[in-house]
Amino acid sequence: MADTSVTERRVRPIQDAIAAGNWKQALKECEKWQKKGEASDRFLALKAAVLLRQPDGKNQEKGTNETLQLCRRQTPVLNIEAIHQLQDSLSLLHLDAQEGPKLWERAVAAQPSDKDLVETWLNNSIAVSDWQSAQKATMALKKAFPKERQYDFWNILMCYLIHEDKNVPEKDRKLFGTLANRMISKAAQSGPPEKMVSNPEELSLLAAVLVKTGSTSELVSLLQGTSLKSVTEQDRPHADSLLLMAVESNPEFPESENILSQMLTSSEAEAEVLEDDRVWSLFVKSAIASESRRKRIEQLDTILTKQPRHRQALLAKIEVLAHDAKEDSNSSKKLLDACQQYYEAFGSKAFCFDDLIQRLRIAGAETVSGFQGGLNDEPPSSTPSARSLFLLKLEYYLLCTAPSSARDFPSFASKALDLYLAAQGNESIAAEAVFLAALALLRLAYKSGDSAALLQSSMVLHTAHKKFKDYYPLHVLLVQVQMASGQIHLAMDNFAHLSVKNMQWETVGHLLLTRISTLHPRQHGRGDDSLNPSGALDTALYVSGNSQRSVDRAIADGLKQGSYSNVIGTAELKNNLRRSLNRQLYMIEQCKIQRALGLAAVHSFDPYEDALTDLRDMSFMPTYGVEDQDLALLLQCGPRPGQGWVNSMAMHECLLTYLMAELGAANQGAPGQVVEMALDNLVKAESRFSAHAADLTADEQEAAAVYHSLTTVVLQLGKKKDGTSQDLDKVIEAMSKPTRETKAVSVNGVQYPDAKWLHHRFVKLEMLQTAAHFAAIMSKKLKTGKGKKDVTEKFMKSLEELRPMINKQAEAIYSQARELKQGLGASGVLGKLVDVMLGRADGNEDHAKLSDKIATLQDEADVEEYCGGLRESWEDALDGVLAVKIKTI
Repeated sequence: MADTSVTERRVRPIQDAIAAGNWKQALKECEKWQKKGEASDRFLALKAAVLLRQPDGKNQEKGTNETLQLCRRQTPVLNIEAIHQLQDSLSLLHLDAQEGPKLWERAVAAQPSDKDLVETWLNNSIAVSDWQSAQKATMALKKAFPKERQYDFWNILMCYLIHEDKNVPEKDRKLFGTLANRMISKAAQSGPPEKMVSNPEELSLLAAVLVKTGSTSELVSLLQGTSLKSVTEQDRPHADSLLLMAVESNPEFPESENILSQMLTSSEAEAEVLEDDRVWSLFVKSAIASESRRKRIEQLDTILTKQPRHRQALLAKIEVLAHDAKEDSNSSKKLLDACQQYYEAFGSKAFCFDDLIQRLRIAGAETVSGFQGGLNDEPPSSTPSARSLFLLKLEYYLLCTAPSSARDFPSFASKALDLYLAAQGNESIAAEAVFLAALALLRLAYKSGDSAALLQSSMVLHTAHKKFKDYYPLHVLLVQVQMASGQIHLAMDNFAHLSVKNMQWETVGHLLLTRISTLHPRQHGRGDDSLNPSGALDTALYVSGNSQRSVDRAIADGLKQGSYSNVIGTAELKNNLRRSLNRQLYMIEQCKIQRALGLAAVHSFDPYEDALTDLRDMSFMPTYGVEDQDLALLLQCGPRPGQGWVNSMAMHECLLTYLMAELGAANQGAPGQVVEMALDNLVKAESRFSAHAADLTADEQEAAAVYHSLTTVVLQLGKKKDGTSQDLDKVIEAMSKPTRETKAVSVNGVQYPDAKWLHHRFVKLEMLQTAAHFAAIMSKKLKTGKGKKDVTEKFMKSLEELRPMINKQAEAIYSQARELKQGLGASGVLGKLVDVMLGRADGNEDHAKLSDKIATLQDEADVEEYCGGLRESWEDALDGVLAVKIKTI
């Protein structure tokens, strides 16, 4: 056996050179130790990896051959570190999916009783979500250690995960699902006693497998039968929860109705079951679909007789009655009585409004209005109370539902500010009241095109935020409004104080980072409090990668602890993180920002082929009105990016990757395989591109058309697509058009850049830069003779014509930015902005009362200071436009 300490000493200097990025030195160290006879698998795998990363094609080819020889030789590689090194090399060659699992299979076949080796294989397979390879690893453990019962359940679990993996062919999924079903059914009914299901976690695995493979009736029989009674009695609420899962997966199951009724009305009903929202949701669905709703309501009344303040039972009754009232107006009184009963029980709770309005809206706005009338008949409270806030929310809902005019919103905003000012001693009421006032101002802004109302809403939110820093929705809305009105660096500063951590980058990070490269790519200021967009994207991507590693550890730990329900949930989370739409968005935004700042090196963007998972979340934001979610969309700069946006931007990134590879080939003699791989990726990306993706802004669609034309030209020259050079004519035409007019916002004689104005300019500059790279690189390539015979003289002339057109378009954008910045710095601008904020600019009588209320929020000096920050933020955004220069190669 080779002396591992000698090998360790010899590979250390190679690893040090690699860590320093000095691949040339690493190769020298490899050659040195090879001459001294070092031939361990670990050394050979490391040497092959070093050869692969050399700049010349000869060494790369040698590294490829040595990697594949090690993988395929008759005596398998058994050293775990060597196997990991070979996997890294295979990944570089895009052969990891084909060859990687075979390395482990051959090693384990040679040493089947090496538990450490097999479990490392299992953990490695989990890390790359290769559940088929993981199942082979669990089978190896089961075969080598037949007396260790946990491996039987690990094997069943891996079969289940294969069945749930959408990347696996349907035939294989069905096969492994059937296999999991048979094995778990045997373990529940007829297996050897020592291999039978014996605890709640194994019961959870049984339920998951049977539900997902369509054996709901079998699961119900097992949970209610005697064969598993000793297990179900260990944790009765858990068993009931699994029974609910079965009913939920198949509501039309014949016994569903009886199971639900028994759970709710049995004297033995556990408190946990009565608090489980799934029970009530299923009960309501069953009652609505039933012809005997009266019987269902009687069942609810029985529960309410014993527990009059049972929240879920009251809500279930209201929802059933709401459906009755929708179909029969004579049922409205019963519904209103039930709502009144609920309000009397929970009217002081924050959740009361949401609970009631969700169900009242089923019956229609007239019923909501009737409920409001009943509350108005009660004597008003002398001090601000939860009832005052509840009535204000109802009024807002009805205002948004009715065909109201823009004139109604200032009056409501004034009323909301009245409550805010009166409730200063009660933070929860005051914070929601001012939030409602801001929403009303935003509706006024977008309903009537009143830009002043948008700015006023930002000031109202800013003022309130200083008092209620812990009210998260208000903080988020402030960031959204500031982004929409072009106050990008103020929004960035406020976003930094949201303290986004861990998974929040997946759920709420998009509030700032969506299209940030075409809104504000630069960092504002140099202080610690100043948020750097590129740094924020780095953090989000790091957290995403770190989350996936944490999830891998959680799955491994869950297996060892026999916590199968956690493993199933964590595997689903892992799948979502791996397919994360946000991760793709952030990667693309990072590439764009680096280019805009002139930091972009040669980068490689591999398009993601699978369907992406959207983990963005806005459920934490209150929605008082039926159109509040639409309002949130209006505050965004264009539609929410989705799969179409990613596909479009991926094509652009792959185009640039190819152009940079061509530049490397022309300047440094980079190997042709790099260019060919980049071209293949571009072919894939182009095949998924859609010119009319609904999630692109008008500017992005215009740019995407140009990128597609450039891509088509590249693919034609690369013999990857048939056609003519007419696509370059489309680019020339797009470049010759004057910049599409996107006017700055004007309010009280002050013009400023909002998000749409900035987005238009940055997208245009990015398009011009791409066209400039294309013209320069393709000209250089064609002048060397490569592909010259495939193009016409007109094509070469068109390339030459592009540059002056690009420069002219860029100068027009810079001129617009300079003119706007000069206007913001003019005398009297600050005073005009103060007049806007205090409502003194338009003289509209409808707004007079609202203006008075806004004026009482803070004194004029504070307003002037806020307007100064506003102007500085706009000037900073314009400086960002001027800082993006079109670079030539």
